[in-house]
Amino acid sequence: MIRSHLFVRLGSSNFRAITPRNARSLKLPTLWKPPEKEKKGEEKKKPMIRTDDQRRKKPDALALRQAAEIERKTLYFDEIREDLRNKATFQLAIASFLQRDIRRANHVDFIYAALKRMKAFGVHKDLEVYKDILNVFPKGKFIAQNMWQVEFMHYPRHQDCAIDVLCEMEHNAVIPDIELYHIILNSFGDRSIVMRKLKRMFYWLPKFKHANPYPVPMLLPKDPLEQARLALERMSPDLRREITTFQTSEIPTASDKTWVASCICPDQRELISNLPPDRPLFVEGEFQVYLRDSALKYFILRDELDRLLEPGREHVPAPHHQVDTNTDWDLFFKTEKPKEFAKEPSVHEQDNGKILGMCITGSATKDSLVSWMAYLSRTNPELKKRPIVFRLRSAAEYTDIIPTESEQVREEIVMSL
Repeated sequence: MIRSHLFVRLGSSNFRAITPRNARSLKLPTLWKPPEKEKKGEEKKKPMIRTDDQRRKKPDALALRQAAEIERKTLYFDEIREDLRNKATFQLAIASFLQRDIRRANHVDFIYAALKRMKAFGVHKDLEVYKDILNVFPKGKFIAQNMWQVEFMHYPRHQDCAIDVLCEMEHNAVIPDIELYHIILNSFGDRSIVMRKLKRMFYWLPKFKHANPYPVPMLLPKDPLEQARLALERMSPDLRREITTFQTSEIPTASDKTWVASCICPDQRELISNLPPDRPLFVEGEFQVYLRDSALKYFILRDELDRLLEPGREHVPAPHHQVDTNTDWDLFFKTEKPKEFAKEPSVHEQDNGKILGMCITGSATKDSLVSWMAYLSRTNPELKKRPIVFRLRSAAEYTDIIPTESEQVREEIVMSL
């Protein structure tokens, strides 16, 4: 029988073997404890189930201090009255920060505060303002001096802040220039991540700027009537389109006083005149179209397909045993001689029907659409004799927003105008 011992050094040269008998007397640290016996009458502790709020990581003290400092820096902009907020006052707030603190302490928090207030001042698409914001960074201090600083992102919070400014420029379609390049070069150097982001913007943003075949002006007109004209010009594929605007007060029977922008083409007038007199037309909408950040609601006048209006004969499929046996031999021995060529459909004849007109109204109500029909009937007298079906629905039904009861689909038939 092999008996193992553990030898422990006692003093300078004495060694003592530890056996199970004398192990208790040495009082060595125990690495294992026997499980405690459960006492009678005590309930077992249930494992605690952590909720989502407990799983969510709470912000540390540094993050709370930074958020509080950003709120304090917003006072540079909030102390300006709303009627005086423009580009000049925004630049004045930046200059006041640089004059109050020569050391530029907490300049990162000030830049984040400036980004939050750019839309309130209307300067979120101004390149000169972004240059003033990036000039807040001290020059030369954040430039990496060796390969290790380049690899491990020298001054990471400051570089992240500068990248956030560039991302805001990219979101607002602001293209940088050579002056902005020198600002980043003097602040962070040529081998920083900020410079890498800037060079990618130099390459891609000019390409995206000219990629749209139907360009929109960078600065949209503030007049909603002019915006409606631009939207109708972009949506209509016919170069002979006629876009007219009028006030509903010109219509004697109008009850809604607003403006209407109408778009119709000569081919659409011809399609209306060629339709049977008892065939109904449909006014559908509202649909949404975007011009930059502006959302406009438009409506269309369309014709339903014949197969949707007339049920026709019921199609009875042939039995499966006759499908492969009935061969049409005439296709092999006779040549096809067409009597006439089919007319090529216009761009307004789509698979789901014919688009006969479009409009954008100021109020997007049924009364304004009735005024639009009355305006079209001046140049298309056939519209007075046709039934008009209004299929109106809210644009919220095309999104994830659940519409209310008043925004549900409404359908009415107006037999005459």
